[in-house]
Amino acid sequence: MPQQLRILLQIYYRPHAGFCRVLDEGRFVFALLAAIVASVVFFGLVFNSVVPQILQSAYATAQHVESDTSNNGEPDADQPSPPVPVPGIRSVSPLLGLLRGGLVFGSLIVLSGLYVPAAIVIVARWDSLGGTATVLRREYLPVLSCHLLSYAAILLPLSLLGFVAPASIPFWLAALAVCAVYFLFLSATALRAVLGTSGVHAAVTVCSASVAGALGGMMYGLIGASSYYLASPFLLYYAYRFFQGDIRIIGSGLSARQSLRRQLEAAKLNPRDYDAHYQIGLILAHRHQLTEAEASFKKAIEIAPDEADAYFQFAKIAREQGRLDEALQALRRAAALDDKLSASEVWRDLGAVALLANHPEEAQPALAKYVERRPYDPEGLYWYGKALKRLGQSAAAKDALERSLEAVATAPSHQRGRLRKWASEAKLELRSI
Repeated sequence: MPQQLRILLQIYYRPHAGFCRVLDEGRFVFALLAAIVASVVFFGLVFNSVVPQILQSAYATAQHVESDTSNNGEPDADQPSPPVPVPGIRSVSPLLGLLRGGLVFGSLIVLSGLYVPAAIVIVARWDSLGGTATVLRREYLPVLSCHLLSYAAILLPLSLLGFVAPASIPFWLAALAVCAVYFLFLSATALRAVLGTSGVHAAVTVCSASVAGALGGMMYGLIGASSYYLASPFLLYYAYRFFQGDIRIIGSGLSARQSLRRQLEAAKLNPRDYDAHYQIGLILAHRHQLTEAEASFKKAIEIAPDEADAYFQFAKIAREQGRLDEALQALRRAAALDDKLSASEVWRDLGAVALLANHPEEAQPALAKYVERRPYDPEGLYWYGKALKRLGQSAAAKDALERSLEAVATAPSHQRGRLRKWASEAKLELRSI
């Protein structure tokens, strides 16, 4: 329990690292209980204290205005008006309690049943992570655990704020808006950590998933009390029997990740285990923990300097961080060790980095070799056309860029979203020829 609480607190000041710890050490049961407790405390405070105070203040203001009107606009300053009880406030208390219970569980249902699946599906389709159903089963529990902790992280400060904040509708609307934006930020950070997507893709995804969540919340509000029938023990039992295979697969998503990480960490105890350091580096790079990933790849290179894969992955990190000279040296070494590394992508990256480092004479032969081996890769054709353009070979550059556009247009439909970037870049280069 103390370890899980530390993970929850880390989300406030280092959210990305906190979500990565959820993948390694988090417990779904704790995340679910934290979200439920935070939701019960927050909505209980709102409907037991804040809402009655707002109603009391609004009614008192209305009574005060009515009294001023009856006195021709001259209030009696000698006698301060006592608090005016709201008529019928007790009669609506059961209604407020029902609304509170609906919001407590309805918000969790919308989050787990609509928002999180929608976000996973959008990223899976956009980044071509594989079959949507497969990705959903594998990633649902890790993503949901991160979002439940994010939900608890925004409700707990709001609950504390309720004890000292004024019972003002504008104030609470502003506070809820700020917390909603903060939740979207945490959600995007969680998607980057778990699914490895880019910042732009994560930002667009959370906005799109929010629309799905809002529509789901409206549907839940229309269904109302009839939704409680879904909690029938008989319905839950038959639903479990029908979906038990999928539930077991979903439940293993988080535990499988943690088991693999523990095994790799145990393997790292062997100072000569190249593969353990390399695999952990891949995991960290996928989560965008680039500093830690680079350290793992450097250790792998130190253990096995004749293995090309670690050089290749180290070069990707150095390129992303703008250290082009280091990336170029690592790619040269990787290409020398394995001429066909990663389906010859080592030559594409070598040419691209050489071109970015202002070495077009080195980039052109590397990219020519790659394009000869993989003539339908839009990214390789784009970089090859750009290198030819830099060398003054306009006709050949135009042909390569047009082939890049054609390769995107004829790519399978599930890959076009990922490849569309290179079509846009190729069009820009063509306009300047």
